[in-house]
Amino acid sequence: MKTHTYSRREFVGLSAAAAGASLAGNTLGPLPPTLLPDPQAVAASDRVRFGMIGVGMQGSGLLSESIRLPGIECAGAADLYDGRHTLAREIVRPDLPVTRRYQTLLDDKTIDCIVAAVPDHWHKQVVVDAVSAGKDIYCEKPMSHSAADGVAMVAAGKQTGRIIQIGSQRVSSQICAKAKELIAQGTLGDLMLVEGWLGRNDPTGAWEYPPPPDLSPRTLDWDTWQGTVPKRAFDPNIFARWRCWKEYGTGLAGELPVYMRLNLGTEMPETYRIQGSKGILEVTGSTLSYTPQSGKDSGPSYYTGSYPRALREAYLAKWHQENDPKLGEAPMSETIAFSGPDFDDVRPHLWTFFEAVRTRKPVAEDVVFGHHAALACHMANESYFRKTIVSWDEATKTIKS
Repeated sequence: MKTHTYSRREFVGLSAAAAGASLAGNTLGPLPPTLLPDPQAVAASDRVRFGMIGVGMQGSGLLSESIRLPGIECAGAADLYDGRHTLAREIVRPDLPVTRRYQTLLDDKTIDCIVAAVPDHWHKQVVVDAVSAGKDIYCEKPMSHSAADGVAMVAAGKQTGRIIQIGSQRVSSQICAKAKELIAQGTLGDLMLVEGWLGRNDPTGAWEYPPPPDLSPRTLDWDTWQGTVPKRAFDPNIFARWRCWKEYGTGLAGELPVYMRLNLGTEMPETYRIQGSKGILEVTGSTLSYTPQSGKDSGPSYYTGSYPRALREAYLAKWHQENDPKLGEAPMSETIAFSGPDFDDVRPHLWTFFEAVRTRKPVAEDVVFGHHAALACHMANESYFRKTIVSWDEATKTIKS
C-alpha cells in the first residue's frame, strides 16, 4: 500500500475540509488523497527538464515548488536582474546555468518546457516565442496584458499545438473542485450570488515592494525589461512595483476582484461592513464590532524573498531593528479572528502542467480558458478608463464601447 507524506499545511487543510464535509452529511464524503504521486512513481526516463523565466517574487516560489515535484528538474534560469541569478542558484544548485536572455533557454534542445513568471507586459512575447520554439509553457496569470495580446497567444497556441497552462492555481485546488461538484449536484439550489474579497491595508499589499538595494542599470537590463512600452529613465520602484503602472500590469482587475453587490435572492442576516483606511466597522441588528488597522506593514515585505541571500538578510536585520517592539511592550490583539485552512494549489497546478508535457493530456487551464478569464479583467479596465459600458465583439476580436 502506498502512503502519502503531507506537509503541515496540506494536513491541516485536508483535515479541516474533511471534517466540514462530515458535518454536512454522508453525501459529501471525505476529500480524496493528494493528487501528487509518490516520488518513486516517475521513471528516470520520464524526467521533465524545464527552464525558468523570471525568478522574482512569484517566480522564485514556482521554481522552489517545481523542483520538489517527482521527476522534475530545472535546467536553467533567465532573469534580467543579476541578483536573481544568485537567487536561482541558491534555490536549485550552485552551478545552475543562468542568463539574462531567455532565448538561450528556448534554443536549448535538452529543455522540454518553460515556467514563466514575468511582468504582464511580457507575457505575450514570452509565450509566443516559447511555443514557436517548440516548448510547452506554464505562464502566470493574468494570461495577457491586453485583449489583443490574448488573441495573439491563443492563435500561437493553436498554430503550434504546444501546451500552454495559465497559472490560476485555484483551478487545481481540491477545495474548489469540491465546491464545484456540490454546485453541479444542485446542493445549493438556484445559484443567486457568488462573491469574493481580499482586503489589504499596508504598503506590501498595495504592491509597494522595496526594490533590491543593489538594483542599477549595471545589475539590470532596464531597456529590455521595459519591452515595447514608451521608454522611461531607470526607476527601481517601477521594477519592483510594476503592478502599479498600467503600461506593465493589469491593476486590480487583473490581480484582484473589485465589485459592488446587492442580493435579493437569498435570506441572510442583515449586516453592514463599513471598510475604511483605519479599520472595519461591522454592524448588525443587535451587534457592533470594530477591528482597527494601522495601515503599516506588520512584518518584513515578502518581496525581499526575490533578493539574493546577503541582501535579504541585511534587509531583514534592518527591518527588525527598526520595527520590532521592545520586550514586554508588544501590542496586544484587540480582536479575535478565526481562519480556515489554507489552499494547497500551487504544486498540484504545476504538476498538472508537467504531466501534460509528459503525456500530452489536457491541462487544467489552457490558453483559451486563460484568454477568456483575462478578457473580463481587460473589459473592466477599459470600462473604467473609457467611463462607459463595453462589450466584446467576437467578429473583430476587440473590446467596443
